[in-house]
Amino acid sequence: MKKINTPVPAFLCVLLASLFLIPSSAAQLQCDVRNSPCGGSYPVDMLHMYNITQSHAELPSQNSYSWRVCCGGVDGLNNIRQGTRGVDYDIILKLWNQSNSHVQENTESGYPYESYISVDSGGIEVRCNYTTSASESCSMFGADYACLATIAQANNSHIADCDGTDDLPIKVCCKAEADTIPPSFSITEPSTRWIAATNWTVSWTATDNYGVKCSNVVWSLSSSGPWNYITSGGITTSCTLPSDSIKFGPSEPTSVEDGRTYYFSGNATDINGNTGPLISPVVATADISSPTINLTARDGNGNLLIGGYVPANVTLINITSEAMDNVSGVMNHRIVYWLTQNNQHTYGEKDCGSASPWGGWSNCSISFSYDDDTIIKYYAEATDRAGNVKRTRTMFTTSHPLANFEIHKAYLSMGESMLLPVQVRNIQTATDNITLGIDSSFVSANPEFVDSGTGEYDISGPNNDILNVYNLNPMEERRFYIKIYPGETGKYIINITASSNIASPGLMDSDGAEIEIGYPASFPGLTWWSIVAAISLSLLLLPFAERYIKHKQ
Repeated sequence: MKKINTPVPAFLCVLLASLFLIPSSAAQLQCDVRNSPCGGSYPVDMLHMYNITQSHAELPSQNSYSWRVCCGGVDGLNNIRQGTRGVDYDIILKLWNQSNSHVQENTESGYPYESYISVDSGGIEVRCNYTTSASESCSMFGADYACLATIAQANNSHIADCDGTDDLPIKVCCKAEADTIPPSFSITEPSTRWIAATNWTVSWTATDNYGVKCSNVVWSLSSSGPWNYITSGGITTSCTLPSDSIKFGPSEPTSVEDGRTYYFSGNATDINGNTGPLISPVVATADISSPTINLTARDGNGNLLIGGYVPANVTLINITSEAMDNVSGVMNHRIVYWLTQNNQHTYGEKDCGSASPWGGWSNCSISFSYDDDTIIKYYAEATDRAGNVKRTRTMFTTSHPLANFEIHKAYLSMGESMLLPVQVRNIQTATDNITLGIDSSFVSANPEFVDSGTGEYDISGPNNDILNVYNLNPMEERRFYIKIYPGETGKYIINITASSNIASPGLMDSDGAEIEIGYPASFPGLTWWSIVAAISLSLLLLPFAERYIKHKQ
């Protein structure tokens, strides 16, 4: 609507005044040209005109002209130069004089006076642009641009209003957008839900395009509050540094308990006063207890194997592990085993899987066929989601409670030697010393213990046939060797006898290994007919040998 200076009925004045008092629902620049002081919904005086068509202009600081370009709709809107151009302020038009002046666009030069549009609380974008023809509108720059005035040309121009009647061809289009966006706030620590401690670091960071004034960091025992500021050593997180860290627990600001969950949240305020809502809570639960493991071994009939001893009639062994953690829950669970069987050694693991938090169980089992030459060494291990690890003691299932050969059959050629490995173990609950002796009629093989073991031990006896192993811990196993020097072919049995000296005095154990000695493949030995042939050939060649010797003499 074109603005004219005519009397207005009193009731309309009241109505218009009430409309001006209605605040804009959108933070978008709105402008109007009026023949009265700025106010109401358009409180900021941007520029003055002598008339609303083909007029001269003056700065808002002057009072010669009554027509005013009034704007509003944006918090902190002002008409001064401040901050950064294009962000916090821009030039609407340039004037030759402070009053009674032609105008030019802000990209032109030569006019010393400028009219401004700005935002006090920091602007996201404050900018003025100009159309190039009467057919164009301010919406070409964006829906949030408002028309403040129209001008005839880019330089040395008259000015008019922007109501669509008697407008000049170039529209003066400005945008003023206030900073209403609060800072971005996040808690970076704790970064995991489950924590194996009763104290930890709470870290946070906040960013804002205009700058962060301070952050607030709070905690609670519930996801919905009530919220309390974190305090530690006299420091509080009420309007604290934008990015920092602070210790939480074990007793300040609260006593952190195993199995209890704590919630952390916060927000930040920027330098323009924008404060964000509390972020979704970061959750942390204290878990300082290791998982619980039940590890058992049973025979094929379901009978529990007590102490690891395996009766002679057992042909199958089943090892079962059950793991549970009553806070964070089992994350990893496995059975680890070493199997000695049929002259072979096998290492393996059984993955038992995870379990749910707050007391879920992880279960698995593994079965082995069993004979007299089988020894299984095993343990179970479980890790909860907080990183607490529980590992059982190493256990055995064996028919040899003290010692056994790892290899029960061996094949050697004449001229070879070998180290026959022997396992010595303590499956008692107390430290033990164990003595081993070699018993064999295989004298020509010269079996003897060699100095190639582990831990504390000594070798004695007339033929190094006594091994004394000291300070074997409960469920500890060590490896030693018997060296064999074969001197004749045949099959022989080497026996070892072991006795417990401390943990279980009187406990005896024995094991045997079969050693077969043969000729090398390149010399299979002499049969009876080959021996007869060799003697006959030597008798035939004897006269020729005698003649050869006489000839040389």
